[in-house]
Order: sequence, then C-alpha cells, then structure tokens
Amino acid sequence: MTRGVERVSRANAGGLTFVARLAHAPFPIEDRDNVYFDGRDPETGERFHTGPTGPLPETQHYRDDRVLFHVPRHFNPARPFELLVFFHGHRAELQRTLIGEHALARQIDESRRNVVLVAPQLALDASDSHPGKLAEPEGLARFLDEAADVLAAHVEGLVRDVAQRAPIILVAFSGGYRTAALCLERGGVERRIHGVLLIDAIYGEVERLGAWLAGPGRRDFFLCLYGESSREGTEALVEALAKDGIDVHRAYPRRISPGIVYVAWVDTSHDLIPRDGPPAAPIADFLKRLP
Repeated sequence: MTRGVERVSRANAGGLTFVARLAHAPFPIEDRDNVYFDGRDPETGERFHTGPTGPLPETQHYRDDRVLFHVPRHFNPARPFELLVFFHGHRAELQRTLIGEHALARQIDESRRNVVLVAPQLALDASDSHPGKLAEPEGLARFLDEAADVLAAHVEGLVRDVAQRAPIILVAFSGGYRTAALCLERGGVERRIHGVLLIDAIYGEVERLGAWLAGPGRRDFFLCLYGESSREGTEALVEALAKDGIDVHRAYPRRISPGIVYVAWVDTSHDLIPRDGPPAAPIADFLKRLP
C-alpha cells in the first residue's frame, strides 16, 4: 500500500530521517458527499473547505500524503522500543516545521530513548485541525500498520511484526489536539497507547480526552503543557476530571508516573513551546522522565 519513499537522508551524527508517501496517511480524503469540502472554485471546479481564514483549496492543502520518519542514531531494534506519533498544529509543513522550527528529530536524539518518530502531514499550511482519514474507526491502526511496513523496509534489523506491536506515545501540539483525541477514542490501538503529551493543545475535545483518561488511559502517562491560548480548554478538562474523581497534579514532575494526570503552566509564546518549553526541548525532556 505504501506509495514510495520520497527522500532519504542521514544526519551527520548518524541516524536516519526520511519522508514516505503512505496510502493510509491522513490525506487525501474522498468526501464523496462534499460534507467537508463545502464549495467549488467557479472557474476551475476545484473543491475547497471554508476555514476561518477563508477558502482552503483541496489541491493546495489536502492532498499531501507524506509521513516523516526519524530513527535516532542510538536506536537498537533488538531492544524494546516505542513509536512516537506526532500531530502538528496549524500552518505546518513536515520538514520546515517539525525538523526546523520544532527541532523534533534533534529532541528525539537528545532523549536517548529507544523510540522512532512517525509524524504524518495533516492539513498542509492551513489553519485547520481536520484529522483526515485518522478520524475513521481504526484509522490510526491502519496507518501504523503501513508505517511498520515502511520501517521494516528501511531500518536494518527492525522486524515488521515487532513494529506493529510497539507501544505508542502520542504527542500533539496546538491544532493537532483533535487528531489526538479522535485517535484515542477510535484509533484501534487502545492497548498500545503508552502515554500522551499535549503541548498547548486543548482547544476542544474535552469530553473525548476526559473519557479516555477515565477509561482506557487511566493507567497511562499523561502530561499537558499549556499557555494562555489553551488555558480555557485545559481548565475545562481539569474540572471534568475532578468530577470523575481523577486527581490532577499542577506541577511539572521530576519523574512521570503512570496513572497520574499532570498539567503544567508555561509562560512562553505559543509557537515556541515545542522547542523552548520550559523545560527546554520539552519532548526530549518528557521522554527522559518516563520510566
């Protein structure tokens, strides 16, 4: 099902970073009834979705089926490992935003954890949180099965069946919140979820996140870093969890323990939080603090 590897490169310090096109990537979507694509360009006939900033043409924003993979230089496929699945925010492009602005590959290298990055392109350079095919029942399971095929083909010693069973760490920044929430609810990989890190990302889906934390995620890791822009959603989640009898620790933990919900305030510009935190390099720091 994989559509081919677009680019493969090795960093100077080792490791492997590449982009592949996957059939089960979030986009494109069929939307045969034009439920999401609510208009057409009168001259070209191209479908578009009307977002908060105006019409978003399908070809420009919803046809990108690329997925970014990063295998750190210290990765050992013979040891237990995890897949870190990253959902980006608005106006993002995989290489420019994740590799460049967020320094995501570097953070995974710095963590020294035996983990592989899998990051799909969501809506390209658009102010839109649509999860694409990942909103479908078991959409994440199909996507990660195909990702396992790609990894087995490009990482020496990595066994496809092992990658298909590997625990999952979900990380979402900003507008990636909706994809994360829907994947937790219906992604088909509930037993594989190891933990969740949300970075200034609770703008909605409080009910879905609360249901996961009160149910399947009760014994998993959960940390939310939030600033002013996601304060309202974060506080709504904390309130909902309190009604379910779930305690929330309002401090950044020295050691992240399973079954505890942590929320920590950060006074940093929204776009800089994935790189600067605090703590600096928050994704690397999160991985280091997991047992």
